[in-house]
Amino acid sequence: MAKNKKINFGLRMILFLGIAGNSFAQSPGQEAYDQKDYEAAEKYFGDRAQKAPRDERAQYDWGNSLYQLGRYEEAEKAFGQSLQINPKLEQGWYNLGNSLFQQERYKDAIGAYQKALGLEPEDKEARHNMELAESKLKENPKKDKSEEHQKKEEKKKQEAQKDQESKKDQSQQASKDKKDSKGEGKKKPDQGKNQEPSKGQEAQKPGESKDSPEGKDSRSQQRQEDEQRRTKAQKDLGLNDRQMEKMMDQMQKQEEQTQSYYSPNPRKEAKKQGDMWKFMPPDQRAFMRQFFGTQRDNDNSVPEDW
Repeated sequence: MAKNKKINFGLRMILFLGIAGNSFAQSPGQEAYDQKDYEAAEKYFGDRAQKAPRDERAQYDWGNSLYQLGRYEEAEKAFGQSLQINPKLEQGWYNLGNSLFQQERYKDAIGAYQKALGLEPEDKEARHNMELAESKLKENPKKDKSEEHQKKEEKKKQEAQKDQESKKDQSQQASKDKKDSKGEGKKKPDQGKNQEPSKGQEAQKPGESKDSPEGKDSRSQQRQEDEQRRTKAQKDLGLNDRQMEKMMDQMQKQEEQTQSYYSPNPRKEAKKQGDMWKFMPPDQRAFMRQFFGTQRDNDNSVPEDW
């Protein structure tokens, strides 16, 4: 193979002409291309190609315009898109080979020229350029950038896959957080605004300010103890969060209906308060026992703080 042999960089044009009356009319993009105004041609064909990604003609013409502007990698993608639509477009394989050759990807260019020759064995220009690419590859194999490009593409794919997986994980976490916030946001019966302290809670000590550190610590400790008892009762009774919330709501309603059983002096009216245990439904009675213990038979007394 003679070293002074030059590649034929001429692109294969396919003229898609529309008939207007008895004369052929070229598109504005084709007119710009013929006048070597490749920027105007690229803009026209690029707009068409993006609006119609399955239009073989638009992709092919866009590739030619990009090639003439020296944007070989973009031209490669446009020709590749055209060939996905029509793999038997011999001119497309030839122009693709030229785009790859210009990027010094000789192995890839040889493959494209072989595709063109498979469709048109008598294509002298395709054979000429393929032989020149083979010569370049033989003279300096390290200069070929085909493998380097393939590694870059693989890295891009891996990064895109990682990015997609990361977005998926973030979406799942956001969904989980949203569900958790809905569950935690439900108002518990003992968290009402301006609610009087329940008789099971420790009363505020004389001289102890609500806003004092001692008062805050006491209330915090009380809430922790209540939460621990609630968690233990939920576990022992085998209830899920939804069932637990439902039971607490029922207890709140029950409490409102049985206010007559409560008294500022629990010991004085212990009989009435003892009867309240029998008045409760079995599941609520079992739940209350997790907090205050089991009432002894023939003993109507209740804890001092209940």
